[in-house]
Amino acid sequence: VLQIYQQQRSSATALLSGIAGHFHLPHQVVEPVFDRLVALDYVVRDGDEVSLTADGQRQVESASALVRRWVVDNLTLPPGFAEAVYAVLQPGAS
Repeated sequence: VLQIYQQQRSSATALLSGIAGHFHLPHQVVEPVFDRLVALDYVVRDGDEVSLTADGQRQVESASALVRRWVVDNLTLPPGFAEAVYAVLQPGAS
């Protein structure tokens, strides 16, 4: 669903063959995954074109929230870190 979302944002149309090509795979390899996404009502498929349903869009939002939360939890600087670095880099600091 994230690849569909990304392709739709960049080119307005998401293609199964394009997504497969992005991962250097033949479309036959990823086709069962998309068939499952259709069965779960996350994706609508019309030949090679795929698009997200409302449920698929909610999955994208949920995954994006998890990634943002992980980034904030794991990649933020501890309080006071920026000030300590700034103080060390000041002329005359020892």
